[in-house]
Amino acid sequence: MDPGSEGIQHGTGNNAHLHADDVTTTSSNTTGSARRIVHVTPNLEDLPEKRQIEYWAVIQLPAGTDYTGEVTASVYGPDSSLKSQLTLQRTDCAILGDRNAAGTPIEAAFHMELVTASEADAAVAGCLGKTKAVYRAIGDISIDDPPGDYQVEGRAKGRSGPASVRSSYFSTPPVVGLKIDFDKVDFGIVQPNSRKSVTGDFVFRPPRDSRPTIKSVGNTPIQLSLKFDGMVGVNSGKTIEEFDAELSLGSRVNPGRGPSGSADDPDGAEPPSAPAEEIGAISAGTTVTFKTAVGVRMLGKLGLSVRPGAVPSDTYNGKLSLWGSR
Repeated sequence: MDPGSEGIQHGTGNNAHLHADDVTTTSSNTTGSARRIVHVTPNLEDLPEKRQIEYWAVIQLPAGTDYTGEVTASVYGPDSSLKSQLTLQRTDCAILGDRNAAGTPIEAAFHMELVTASEADAAVAGCLGKTKAVYRAIGDISIDDPPGDYQVEGRAKGRSGPASVRSSYFSTPPVVGLKIDFDKVDFGIVQPNSRKSVTGDFVFRPPRDSRPTIKSVGNTPIQLSLKFDGMVGVNSGKTIEEFDAELSLGSRVNPGRGPSGSADDPDGAEPPSAPAEEIGAISAGTTVTFKTAVGVRMLGKLGLSVRPGAVPSDTYNGKLSLWGSR
């Protein structure tokens, strides 16, 4: 970049909630040069909204002039494809704040070591002295965006000459998210030597549906694990120690498809997207994991059975644990 030409001095891709637990930074080394990466965690199921990301650029103004060119940010995903392109708008210098003022953009950038103390002070002083200008845009990250490293290519184009380009990076970690729409599985009265089952469906009706359904709400596919505790008869005190479980996957749930536009509204019934997977003869206290991966925003229908053996006719109580993992 020629001295005195328009150009990006500092570009960062920062989450709007800069000191929350969902934003951290780490160092990495790529082709011999160190860089800081902001880690931004998406909101499960994009609720209450998609995670917002702020993009900032500080532009060096040519001596005696004001900048009238365009500042853009191109965001490339982990596979190097273009995710989004934003036009940054010029912002009042006062919004930058101070590197010692908690919660301000420049303090956040300094706090996460995206800029040094001298760079932070120079950006603020230059903006107030009208030798620099500050530009800003707001984007987002969704659970539909794959986890991995994202490159933000900032570009400033003046009235003449080549554009100035500066890159920064952020990363989204894999986030496992699992929701269920039931708070119990009711087998009713269990008869001796008579297998009894409860079958789910592809309609998500939390929190107390009688037909068990699961939903993947993170940004990565999950493996569903479960464990039955022994079920004890209310009157007899006898226990049921063997169970079966089945998982069928429906089609991907489109966000906001419910009647009021809420992701928690019942999702319409969907046909299975793959054959059901069954795990039989599960002993009480044993953890089992389905091989079938539940994809992002996918519904799963559970089928759960008891194998009572020669126990008395009774109502049996127990515990079922469910969790997801990568």
